[in-house]
Amino acid sequence: GLLEAIADASEDSIFAKDLQGRYLLFNRAAAGYLGVAPEEALGNDAKSVVSAEHAARARDIERDIIATKQQHVREEVFDTIEGRRIWQVTRGPLLDAEGQVIGTFGIGRDVTERRQAESALLERLALHAQLVRIAASIPGVIFSWKRWPDRHSSMPFSTSMAEDLYGLSRKQLAEDMRILTERIRPDDLRRLNVLVAEAGRQSALCHGEYRYLHPGKGLRWIEFWMLPQHDTNGGVIWHGFTMDVTDREYALEALRESEERNRLVFETSTDALTLLRPPSWFPVRANPAAVRMFGAHDEADFLSRSLWERSPEFQPDGRSSKEKAHAIRERALCVGYHCFEWQYRRLDGTLFMVSVMLTRFELDGQTCLQALARDITEQKA
Repeated sequence: GLLEAIADASEDSIFAKDLQGRYLLFNRAAAGYLGVAPEEALGNDAKSVVSAEHAARARDIERDIIATKQQHVREEVFDTIEGRRIWQVTRGPLLDAEGQVIGTFGIGRDVTERRQAESALLERLALHAQLVRIAASIPGVIFSWKRWPDRHSSMPFSTSMAEDLYGLSRKQLAEDMRILTERIRPDDLRRLNVLVAEAGRQSALCHGEYRYLHPGKGLRWIEFWMLPQHDTNGGVIWHGFTMDVTDREYALEALRESEERNRLVFETSTDALTLLRPPSWFPVRANPAAVRMFGAHDEADFLSRSLWERSPEFQPDGRSSKEKAHAIRERALCVGYHCFEWQYRRLDGTLFMVSVMLTRFELDGQTCLQALARDITEQKA
């Protein structure tokens, strides 16, 4: 009676079987989980309460326990009235006073929630490890920047690249951000404060650049992206990413300078220069010298007229202008350049001869041609 009272008070499933696998004990918890009455199990084997497949596996385990007198612990999946559940079942030999095996006992505990929690924890740990690997491999810093209502700020979290990016320890940044902001160019800092304030009001992405005086590397360009998260005490935590873009800025500056030089050369050249792009291969740009050469009003007037309006139907050698232009263009595209003479017609109808050099080059990933033309009418005369 004491044994039955203890077994029935337990939330674990407790059962005992004789040597033939018939239930001698089947407590209320076991009956409740499986949705049967204890009386339905007592005197019967496991097939009376579980599937035949599961009963056969249990019987194999029990035979091994009877033969070896060893306990057996394993996890098993049962279909219960609460759905499919995971159980940790401990089975062992049931002994009489002389130590002889007279059956088996079992204690089952529902570990479904624990296993689900462990699985979720393992997933989070795996995700964390993956994020750590990603953070270590990217050329920048992932950070959290905390800003209090009194405008005090710090960087409580930053990845290891922060020390190289700013030349400051992460501990320094976590204590007070002034050590960083004091190294930002004053005009950039004012602009940065305006950006941050506006993005904070709108809870929007804040993106920008600033110049930073690195303790060891000198002036650097820093680009950042960050999103605000408002907390209950009126402060804001900005989560974002930042990186050194100094090399890019210098390259862009060099490109801008190169483009400006090319623009000046293009516009001030005394030779007529035109830019031809596929698929029509008609000019899409013309410098002032080209506009003057053909007597056009301006560049737009020049470009509005097709090549065939500016060329006679036939060249002096008798070949069709269209046929000859196609052959010349293909040769320039194949070889890289081609020099030739061409007869043009000014917009007032006057014919004149030019010496032309076609040069192939790449522009915005597209193969184009530049035509340099010189009026040789007087030379020909």
